[in-house]
Amino acid sequence: MQACLRSRIILILIQTTVREGWGIGSLVRERYHGDPRALERRTSFYDLSPLPPSVWLFSSIWRMKLAVVGSGIAGLGAAWRLHRTHDVTVYEADSLPGGISRTVEVDGAAVGADRETLAVDTGFVAFNEPSCPRLTALLVELGVETQPVEASFSVMLDGGHREYSGHLGGVLAQPGRPFDTRFLRMLRDMVRFRRKAGALAREMRGSQSSIREVLTARGYSDAFLDDYLLPLGAAVRFAPLREVAATPAAAFIESLVGLGVLGLGDHLQWCSIGGGSRTYVDLMTAPLGKQLRLKTPVVAVERDTDGARVRDEGGGSERYDGVIIATRADQALAMLGAGATDEERALLGAFRYTDCTALLHTDQRFMPRRRRIWANWNCHACPQGQDGELPMLTCWMNRLHNIATDIPLFVTRNPAESPGAQQMLGQFTQAYPILDTAARRAQSALGEIQGRRVWFCGAYCGLGSHEDALVSGTTVAAQIERAVEYGLLGPAVSAVA
Repeated sequence: MQACLRSRIILILIQTTVREGWGIGSLVRERYHGDPRALERRTSFYDLSPLPPSVWLFSSIWRMKLAVVGSGIAGLGAAWRLHRTHDVTVYEADSLPGGISRTVEVDGAAVGADRETLAVDTGFVAFNEPSCPRLTALLVELGVETQPVEASFSVMLDGGHREYSGHLGGVLAQPGRPFDTRFLRMLRDMVRFRRKAGALAREMRGSQSSIREVLTARGYSDAFLDDYLLPLGAAVRFAPLREVAATPAAAFIESLVGLGVLGLGDHLQWCSIGGGSRTYVDLMTAPLGKQLRLKTPVVAVERDTDGARVRDEGGGSERYDGVIIATRADQALAMLGAGATDEERALLGAFRYTDCTALLHTDQRFMPRRRRIWANWNCHACPQGQDGELPMLTCWMNRLHNIATDIPLFVTRNPAESPGAQQMLGQFTQAYPILDTAARRAQSALGEIQGRRVWFCGAYCGLGSHEDALVSGTTVAAQIERAVEYGLLGPAVSAVA
């Protein structure tokens, strides 16, 4: 009887998809490869992978039991898309959900504010709509308010002995700059690069030649590369100068153009989230209720042909129709253990990470020496003088969150030293993917390991940004919806309604 009902449903769906112009072949061919920004972008959060109306009929009959491991924006994005039509459980190792969407309460009196407490983000702090269409659509869906903030950038070099920022006053704030030939070469090439960046990115598309190789061959000065462009890339990607310099030219230029941070005065409008990023995290986790399992680290995901079992550190064990692993790639591989395929070991094992400390503090020593040069993002590209190290990046949170305080608030990633004891307000650790040649090669093949009752998502699927993580999560959720719709994936654990 059940088999007969299933056959009848599949026949109806095939007829519906033909009538609606949907081809099953497109499902088989569609895979998620590398940079999520290459996917078509739409205005609705739910339109990443459009589905015919029959998906709602099918989902109401086959309600899947799914687990999501990790509650960063990738995992929450997947859970949010799936929770209306499937039973979703989210596992999180930490005591709070959200990953780097981390908001801290600061005592207003301690920093001279006119409010009792201040909500300050210490991980994800700001975005712009053109480069984050999926996040923008999600915030609209959730009804989250945003506030405009200025996008400004400063660079500190040689231990802070050379420094400047993007606005004219910041460019010329350091004495002697108009007579510094190296600085003048940098300005000349900045103007030239702004004019030719778009055409150069199109010309180099498909080439693996690095940004340093391409620009050096075209006569751009070391002053432009080492004092401006590469530190800018290091700050935006939060990656070592050596890694940034080896990035393929087209990908490098397109990422900076997309963020609107190239040149002098051509910045896009940036926004931060009113009340902090915890606002959208709370809204996305509210429907989960007790199915959000905090302080529950997952130690193993064991598959068979009909589903997968999730085992947690506390000894808990539960079986699911499918599991989305929304953690770091190396953590995902560890969860699969001996059950990982050779392909999964090769692809997930290609991603390396670097851990970074983030400090919330009030110590002005981390900012440019001259107040006129202060910007919202302040980058010291080589705080220890080594091009293989991460940059030190200090965010001026008063400007990024529109917070009025007598004592300025800062978040510094990868600090070269510690703030004064009385100036420290919080310390956190977060990991960043190292997107080297091996990682970029693995990204292009990630679609090959999706859907064997386990799916993988995270910022490592793209350029490492918040938007990349969100798009990767909603992409695998869409793949699950389509597989269920076309009868390629069905409930082995949950009962047919």
